[in-house]
Amino acid sequence: MKEYTLLKIQRFDDGVALVTMDRPPLNLMSPDMLYEVRDALMELGNDDTMRCIVLTGSQRAFCAGADVNTFKEFPRDMNTIIGQNIYNSIENVRVPIIAAIEGHCLGGGLELALCCDIRYASETAKIALTEANLSLIAAYGGMTRLPWLIGEANAKLMFYTAARLSGQEAKDMGLVQKVSKPDELINDALELAHLMATKAPRSLAAAKQVFHQFREELFAAGMRREDRGSLFACRSEDGKEGITALKEKRQPKFKNR
Repeated sequence: MKEYTLLKIQRFDDGVALVTMDRPPLNLMSPDMLYEVRDALMELGNDDTMRCIVLTGSQRAFCAGADVNTFKEFPRDMNTIIGQNIYNSIENVRVPIIAAIEGHCLGGGLELALCCDIRYASETAKIALTEANLSLIAAYGGMTRLPWLIGEANAKLMFYTAARLSGQEAKDMGLVQKVSKPDELINDALELAHLMATKAPRSLAAAKQVFHQFREELFAAGMRREDRGSLFACRSEDGKEGITALKEKRQPKFKNR
């Protein structure tokens, strides 16, 4: 494999890999980390010996959202399109991916977890779409994937309130499939990955393709609307205020302009 500076990768003999995001202190998503996650998962997925991948972060955070200061290198009009393409590539990796969520999983971090096939979380996880605090929307596929997984009303409740769910609250909504004690999370996720590794790999790959192709046109339409909605929200005065308040570490003052 190529070398990755923001990831730690551990491979097991049965074709399971553990990929840990490593951008302290909270694994905020930068373009560099986003590209590394995509490239590593695709590289592993294209390896015929691979059977399942577990994606996780540090104990403090799976990924606490975007590092807004680093995304200036994305062309402004193409930001959401680039992000959506990267997340779609992650979602379509051939082998199953399990997200093991500990600590903060916010905004773009949750959107990343939504691209995974299965989500496990610790009891102490904090899971949320926080974009409404900034006059943004979850435009890397979050507004499209979330209601598909947990229903429209639950997705609206999460987004409209920006509430931070515990692992158990997320499981009650159907967002995660298992809740573990913090020190057991990775072992539980790896146990599932090792179980998947015993199954016929072409069967799992074919099933994943069927699941995703079934919704492909619906998701494509949803993400085009995300792009338009993102421009409407973030180019407003409130959008500028939200980002400024975040940088200044204060509550934003929205004026609906």
